[in-house]
Amino acid sequence: MKWNKLFRGEPLDEEDKDMKMGSDDQLVALLEEMDELAEIHPRNNLNVCLMGGMSELLFLCFKHPSERVRRQTCVVLTAIVANNIQV
Repeated sequence: MKWNKLFRGEPLDEEDKDMKMGSDDQLVALLEEMDELAEIHPRNNLNVCLMGGMSELLFLCFKHPSERVRRQTCVVLTAIVANNIQV
């Protein structure tokens, strides 16, 4: 639940303040890790799609308030769909 709020750029509750510090940095770091995983094996890209991750990535790409997060999301999306007919 907390990460879903973080991904969507929604304000966090008082109990989630520990995640609020540097939340954009944390999200960018997670997206960089996801980019690396997408480049390791093509099946990882299909798994993202099968789990519903593409809709979340598209949401981040278009709606997140941070430009850094939107830019890194575009990098991940490019890695996932590049030369991948199944996706």
